[in-house]
Amino acid sequence: MFRRSVTWMLTLVMMTTLGVFYAGAAPAAYAATRAVIVLDPDDNVGHASWPGVGTVTELAYNYQLATEVKAKLENDCRATVVITRDASADYVDRATRKATAQAANPNLMVTLAFNALTGSPWGVAGDGGPKVWARAQDVGFGQTFLNQIPAFTGRPATQGVSTDIGYPLYPEYDDLTFPYAHVE
Repeated sequence: MFRRSVTWMLTLVMMTTLGVFYAGAAPAAYAATRAVIVLDPDDNVGHASWPGVGTVTELAYNYQLATEVKAKLENDCRATVVITRDASADYVDRATRKATAQAANPNLMVTLAFNALTGSPWGVAGDGGPKVWARAQDVGFGQTFLNQIPAFTGRPATQGVSTDIGYPLYPEYDDLTFPYAHVE
């Protein structure tokens, strides 16, 4: 249920941001405004320790979430969705992921990750909840995620959208010509 809620929330935020989520619109209206979205599942650098499960890494979850959001966007919203990588390698360099995104000529791009660097799923009470990084010109796009995620996850954001370039707001992505956000 939780994963389905997050999948729906991410889909809704992206389509609402693009302004192409038309209730009851005829297929011709969708065709005229078909969105192209790039989903960028992040690398396998994070891990979390879950009682009774042990240590889990994040790539499988990042990729699974990206594929579920892709299916929802394509099936329910008639968007064209490109995923920048598969889950066969722990790390795919950001230049390759950026080139994949640019080749798609998207309306927007979102890196998806689970906030597992602290060693606990989605952080702890003091630092947990959703986190978003965006370039200065994309803060409004990033804020849309922060405004919506708590309604679906029950975890309020403990900080605003960060515009600090570096990890995880990758400098390789700084010159993208379309809205970009990194969401964890």
